[in-house]
Amino acid sequence: MYHRLGDHLARLPIGWYGAGRVGEVSVLASRGVLQAMSVVVHLLAPFISACATP
Repeated sequence: MYHRLGDHLARLPIGWYGAGRVGEVSVLASRGVLQAMSVVVHLLAPFISACATP
């Protein structure tokens, strides 16, 4: 996920990176990605057990 985010950020024009945007990207890369991945991790075990139990 970090590689895809980095690839996308590399394609953006230089003018896109203002003072506020750099802070937003920093928060997204540090906190946002980890929160998004934790949802998948926490829901994966119940999903697998629900599919395997029947």
